[in-house]
Amino acid sequence: MRIIFSLGIDTILKHVILGDLLTEIVSDSNLMQIQVKVESRSTLMTLLQDAAIDFFVADINDFKTVDVKEIKIEELCSARGSIFVRPGHPLEHNSDISSSELFQFPIITPSNVHETRWELPKWNSIEQYNNERRQEVICPDINTLKQLAYETDVVFATADATVKEDVDEGRLRRLDYRISNGNDIRSFGLVTLKKNTLSIHSQKIAGLIKEKVRTNLSVDRLPKAG
Repeated sequence: MRIIFSLGIDTILKHVILGDLLTEIVSDSNLMQIQVKVESRSTLMTLLQDAAIDFFVADINDFKTVDVKEIKIEELCSARGSIFVRPGHPLEHNSDISSSELFQFPIITPSNVHETRWELPKWNSIEQYNNERRQEVICPDINTLKQLAYETDVVFATADATVKEDVDEGRLRRLDYRISNGNDIRSFGLVTLKKNTLSIHSQKIAGLIKEKVRTNLSVDRLPKAG
């Protein structure tokens, strides 16, 4: 019987579900070794193809055709990404904020904009005739990014679920900024290789993950602007 299990998870999901997930796995599993890889989706895809992980859970939008041929994708839920600032930020009370207003401030985000479009789509072409690069900080530690957002005038681009408590308790405000083409709503799912069959342990843990993702990340639990 296999006693080693390895899964992959992206930065957003790590912050939202990983603590509770590991508590349940440790309490209700005879696995001798549990490995968790927290990486970008492109890295998780490579790990899956190399058999370094059993499966991963991440944003499942915009896969390349060549990747889809090898993988099975089970959609779990849709989640929204938004822009957040501290109370007292110059943009806090503005309505229908434009990209030009937003880009007056440094952008902080937990993942690369080229992989997760909700952070800021078309990063280098917001203004067609303005090639100036805006300052951006990409850091996988969401708690560090939150602290930066509490203390400075940065704008924080992330999934709503990662800052729900901060919004509910008044530490952050969601801006009235609308991302075009529906790219603020993203789908998350579980990804496996078509050629592989999950072990009993893997299936059980995948079931736990599905439940937690659907419960904690779904669109109907989102904070409102303001």
